[in-house]
Amino acid sequence: MYNAKDGKTIWSALLGDHKLDFARHAWIQDTAYDLAEKGDCENFMETFRSLVWMTYRTNFAPLLETISASVREDLGDSALPKATQRLYNSDNGWGCTIRVGQMALSNCLIRHKYSMGFSLRQLEARKIHSGPHAKILSQFWDSGRGKEHPFSIQNFAETVLLYDKLPGEWLSQSTVATILKDLNAKYQPYPDLEVLTFVDGCVYEDQLFAACTLPTGDKKELEKSEIAKEYVMVENPVDCDFPEEKKDAGRAAIVFVSSSLGLKRPEEAYLAQIKLLFSLPQLVGLMGGRANEALFFVGYQDRGLIFFDPHLVQVPDGVLTRGSKRFPRPI
Repeated sequence: MYNAKDGKTIWSALLGDHKLDFARHAWIQDTAYDLAEKGDCENFMETFRSLVWMTYRTNFAPLLETISASVREDLGDSALPKATQRLYNSDNGWGCTIRVGQMALSNCLIRHKYSMGFSLRQLEARKIHSGPHAKILSQFWDSGRGKEHPFSIQNFAETVLLYDKLPGEWLSQSTVATILKDLNAKYQPYPDLEVLTFVDGCVYEDQLFAACTLPTGDKKELEKSEIAKEYVMVENPVDCDFPEEKKDAGRAAIVFVSSSLGLKRPEEAYLAQIKLLFSLPQLVGLMGGRANEALFFVGYQDRGLIFFDPHLVQVPDGVLTRGSKRFPRPI
């Protein structure tokens, strides 16, 4: 696996077995870049920098300090004493899959609200600090609760109780995807968007088409060609004048597909298929990694995958520290 970074700013973690080779081609999502060519290398860096990276945090509002009435009702009083004994104020050591899920969903939401050529450089050039991009990031605020911050780790910790899990317990990628689906359905931050989850690598067309049904008329299913038209392609994401916001053209779906690629490690036969997935404009990224060590994959170079790593801890002064693999003590 490869980590991608420039000489000054680390954008992914330091767990990679190799460094990115800037004399060769590399793919980010569905675009290939010749890193030996200055312009292409700059575009690669800008595309990578524009993706959302989320990591461990510490000293946020304690998880389960308060529990919403709806969750209390669903759980029943008998489960609450056990659930409220562990009030974590950090996800260091156990929340990597949650952070990977947040990365996956936040980048999907940016794809939903903007064209595929979204670039932070364009926002910075116009000194825009609000709008859809800022709103999306605020929805994952670590000290937020309720509908204003639907995908915060506090809301996540409440919902995970319904799956007989507690803060401090490691979660699988499929469980995280299911909880994100639940949070989206509960708070509906975007009424024109639905989150779907599929297991065992099977995607059911009837469910996908139903999720993308137009909200007006007789609600008949969309044809495949109509779904494809929702994507606004930008040839050069760095050179375009401004990250174009999409027009309202019906409903859309974010799809999580869970599939095992091996027992202890991915099987060699899947490498070509993984590269093929990154040629699809619909793909935003892959949730995966090693045992108890989740990563968010966004591209590849040769036989290595390019990823964002959540295993760095953000502390109040903004300093990044290496995350612990040991479970922290609750406060």
